[in-house]
Amino acid sequence: MSKKKNVFLLGVTSFFTDVSSEMIFAVLPIFLRTVLGAPFAVIGLIEGLAEGASSFLKYFSGWLSDFIKKRKALAFWGYVFSSLSKLFLIGANSWIFVLILRVLDRAGKGIRTSPRDALITESVEVRERGKYFGLHRAMDSAGAFFGVLLVVLISYLTFKQFFFEETQIAQIIRNIFLIAFLPALLALIPFFFIKDVRKQDNSGISHSSKLFSFKGFPSQFYKGVFVLGILALGNVSYAFFLLKSQAIGVALFLLPLLYLIYNLFYACFSYPSGKLSDKFGRVKVLSFGFLILSLVFFTLGFNESKTIIWLLFALYGLSLAIVDSVSKAFLADIASQARKGESFGFYYMVVGFMSIAGNLIFGFLWDKINHVFPFAVSGVLVAFSALLLLFFFKNYETLQRADY
Repeated sequence: MSKKKNVFLLGVTSFFTDVSSEMIFAVLPIFLRTVLGAPFAVIGLIEGLAEGASSFLKYFSGWLSDFIKKRKALAFWGYVFSSLSKLFLIGANSWIFVLILRVLDRAGKGIRTSPRDALITESVEVRERGKYFGLHRAMDSAGAFFGVLLVVLISYLTFKQFFFEETQIAQIIRNIFLIAFLPALLALIPFFFIKDVRKQDNSGISHSSKLFSFKGFPSQFYKGVFVLGILALGNVSYAFFLLKSQAIGVALFLLPLLYLIYNLFYACFSYPSGKLSDKFGRVKVLSFGFLILSLVFFTLGFNESKTIIWLLFALYGLSLAIVDSVSKAFLADIASQARKGESFGFYYMVVGFMSIAGNLIFGFLWDKINHVFPFAVSGVLVAFSALLLLFFFKNYETLQRADY
């Protein structure tokens, strides 16, 4: 089997996983706020911990995959763990229970992510990393698009209308949680055909290292992780985008449609973004994505128009398609060649902790000040990360070409 087929099969797994996950995520902020009555600060806590609690496992599983020289098994069990944890959301009756389940779900993501990304890196050539990471993100986000589309269809078929009463929201969402479990199980099937790949390393560098030593990575790698960490501090959860839309008067039944627009643009631009970074350079394309994302945060903070919000969600999808696709290829370029799994794990650990801080601060500022100020702060942080990227890696494109 061609090694590149691993990328496609992992993309199929991500497709079904995101169908399931985004069915849940598309309605979870509404469920927390409207049904369970969680404050904005609590939603920030849940979203921050959900992404950040998996950070330790992302590092550990990446390190372990280098140590045992196997990626597939760790990735598989990470997907299994996430699939099983989603089932219990059906009976959730408090935000504390939701918090626990979200952390458990993200623990599964923590186990699988670093070995999976290392496996993708080792399955393709250097000059095609952007394209294939973009392909994986495109399949992932296509699943997200169909997941949200299913949410809209289920809501309609359940009540035969889009304009349902708020008292019916809880039952709609619990039905969605139940149906979302099926694609989570289907996501496991491709692993029966995925093969472990370990490229021969002639660098003379040992694959083993002490756990949590964080030493011995290339200097450029540390700079890159620092830049992406600042980005993670400002790039808060999509949940706040949906809640801002609700705050300016967008009807509840339209919120999943807004999220659908975001996922459509994410899916459509992930593959082209990665491919463009192969041709024109990672830093140029990535910094462009940072600047679009910064503009989205600034505009969304001050926007009160229910019409403009649709354009902003489209731009949000476009910017994250660039950022998520290209940043992984960029990281693969600057990571330790002998410690790919640990390199991805270290990166995910840093951005996970920054994500916790960013979401907590964002929710706190929303509660204590207003819904404009935190978006402006996020816009500044994302723009600052773009400047840092251009400063630290101003000669990077030349080095990238030499590596090819």
